[in-house]
Amino acid sequence: MPMKSGAIYARISQVLDPEDTLGVRRQIEDCQHGADRRGDRIAHVYTDNDVSATGDKPRPAYQRMLKAIH
Repeated sequence: MPMKSGAIYARISQVLDPEDTLGVRRQIEDCQHGADRRGDRIAHVYTDNDVSATGDKPRPAYQRMLKAIH
């Protein structure tokens, strides 16, 4: 099966310390392990730390990912 290339998007809506990236790091590690098991390559990782997805709040990394897809 040919190797696929993809991206990871990780987001945590609220953290007490914005410098604490443990939550998104865990998501990225889990996604990377899944990609490794399938033999896929991760081309880019997008993260929004301490950014809610409710309402119309901006999620800068998510918007960059959508732009890259198009």
